[in-house]
Amino acid sequence: MNYLLAVSGGVDSMVLLDYFCANPKIAKENITVAHFNHGTRPSADTDEAFAKAKAQEYGVAFISKKLFLGEGVSESDAREARYDFLKFEATRRNATLTTAHHLNDLTESILINLTRGTGWRGLTPMYNAPTSTYNIYRPFLELRWTKADILKYAAAHNITFREDPTNSEDNYLRNRIREQLRQASQKNTASLQDLSYRQSVLRQEIEEIATQLISDKTINRAWFQTLDDSTALELLYIYLKQNGISATTPQLKNFLEAIRTYTPGKLFNLPKNHLIKIEKTCFYLKK
Repeated sequence: MNYLLAVSGGVDSMVLLDYFCANPKIAKENITVAHFNHGTRPSADTDEAFAKAKAQEYGVAFISKKLFLGEGVSESDAREARYDFLKFEATRRNATLTTAHHLNDLTESILINLTRGTGWRGLTPMYNAPTSTYNIYRPFLELRWTKADILKYAAAHNITFREDPTNSEDNYLRNRIREQLRQASQKNTASLQDLSYRQSVLRQEIEEIATQLISDKTINRAWFQTLDDSTALELLYIYLKQNGISATTPQLKNFLEAIRTYTPGKLFNLPKNHLIKIEKTCFYLKK
């Protein structure tokens, strides 16, 4: 199996690189370090040079991409650009995209989702859905490692790394959440992580059943006249995911309303110019 490691140069990703290179079951020719240079700060080029030098030191392949997103770019836009690059390269190389996410990252993401008012899926931010067109391998979550475990590994193996100066800036929501978590009890954070795990198991069961129910390309329209709203929205969410489309809850509600009320032959617009053709007895995604 080939692995594409997302390496920023920070302590988490540098521990990930060392952890994989030290694994005797993984050949180094099957490891590629991928670095994304956002171009958002002066030290970004130094981070890229550091990641490249470390990849050469470990004897593994290195690829990178640089964009000039600017200092004012949002966290979500920067993340989207980064993952577009990582997923493209992983697909092109037939590799498994691998990240250094750990339990602290999971907890922070849950709290961010709750702050933003997301639904029940907000408790499972790093879930690999069976309907997803692309899944990410997060070995440190499987190991149940926290940030403390990462730092212990780094100290024990003399891992050198770069410190991102934006990690201490209060204008980033994740940093403010991180500071609050430092003051939270281990018992509370562990309970939240356990809740996320149990919710992930439940989510898998729900999505597997929904996928079986709505696996056809052409869907019976009358079905959605009798279903309750919550069940109908869940099925529409899965239907769109199967077709590589993400939609917000308001967009899903509008979609459901269109299914129930549109006259035959009308089109419904989905995100990114996708169209649904609504016929008298069915609806389907226009290609």
